[in-house]
Amino acid sequence: METPALLGELALYMNSVGQGITQGGYICSLSWALYLCGSVVRGCFGTITEEAAPAYTAFLSAAVNFADCARQIFPNQSELSASLALESALLNFLQNLQSTFSSSRLSPVPAGVVTRVFDTKAKMFQFFLNSLGHNLMRNINSPNDCAEKALIKGAIDLLYEVCKDMPHDVMSQLRLDLPPV
Repeated sequence: METPALLGELALYMNSVGQGITQGGYICSLSWALYLCGSVVRGCFGTITEEAAPAYTAFLSAAVNFADCARQIFPNQSELSASLALESALLNFLQNLQSTFSSSRLSPVPAGVVTRVFDTKAKMFQFFLNSLGHNLMRNINSPNDCAEKALIKGAIDLLYEVCKDMPHDVMSQLRLDLPPV
């Protein structure tokens, strides 16, 4: 099966099972789905052709929906190891997304995919900020301090890279409202 057809099928599958995974709070399933999405973005999105762009757009849109849902279902502190796994998966997806769609390397076809999914670069940056902002305000007082510190450092490093990549005109359009803790 060719990559565009496979991505189209994956997008359909993700959209059909996504509701159940995210509404049911299946943290492990969502974590693995985000790791898969990050790997697919990193491995396949560098060579998008114009005729394949709709399949890539559908897949990325489904992946972004999973990431949005992950932010909404972070478990309570009694399930800290599951929470860390989900947040690590989300961070992995976002790191792959940023490295693939960095504007310094972005050709017109992938830029079109970004535009179809996020509308503007400012909205893409806002997506990163919304997805990572809660890590910046995290209290570290658990048995998993090292893992939590690694998440915070990863989030800070990624936000730094995303900020470096954004043009000044895009940065002026942003709302720096951090999500609630």
